[in-house]
Amino acid sequence: MRILIIEDENIAANDLVEIIKKVKPTVSFIKVLTSVDEAILFLKENSDFDLIFSDIQLGDGNCFEIFEQVKISVPIVFCTAYNQYMLNAFKTNGIDYILKPFDAIQIEKAIQKFEMLTSPQTNYIDRIINLFHDNRNRTEKSFIIFYKEKIIPIDFNEIALIFLKQNIVSVITFQNKIYKTNQTLEEIEKQLDNRFFRVNRQFFIHRKAVKDVSKLFNRKLLLNLTIGLDTEITISKEKYAAFLDWLRSV
Repeated sequence: MRILIIEDENIAANDLVEIIKKVKPTVSFIKVLTSVDEAILFLKENSDFDLIFSDIQLGDGNCFEIFEQVKISVPIVFCTAYNQYMLNAFKTNGIDYILKPFDAIQIEKAIQKFEMLTSPQTNYIDRIINLFHDNRNRTEKSFIIFYKEKIIPIDFNEIALIFLKQNIVSVITFQNKIYKTNQTLEEIEKQLDNRFFRVNRQFFIHRKAVKDVSKLFNRKLLLNLTIGLDTEITISKEKYAAFLDWLRSV
């Protein structure tokens, strides 16, 4: 498997390469492209790769500008701190959409999906059905909680926070009801849409749960919520810009 990476942050690109190597040691990397302009020039002359991992927001624009100018026939996995571009991603050869900070489980599942979709043993109709099912999960009106023997549907607009604490994932509603679930944050992430922002590895937050934001030192932000919570939630400087864009766009 030959992989092309489009990512303008060196640390993120290196992390992605290392994770991919761990979950799929047999892959080879074609190149790491760091800008819209560089990617357009490269892709006009090269097509010898099987899969693209691409960030969305690059220093000189977003990656959709690349795919508008260059016809791409291979699948794309989008790895980004933004989740408002999900619909565009699945209109542009997207087979998966991973929110940063990504981890080995997410990357491995994305590669497994690629292998399933491109396997000659997989019926073409089955591929379309599976991809449709994955995409549909992202636009459901109700969030499904699995806890012990129960299946609990909750309207997305009722959910204020989803968080991980002591290896247990809980959902807090705007009415301060707390539901525990057997699901992982990665499994939950597949159901969420752009109303939610992944603050860090511990928290997803609904846009309406943000009352206001206080600036801290070193470009960090402190969230003030519309619900009571005994834990402070801060935004790192790495997610500062992405979070502000999310606040403006949702």
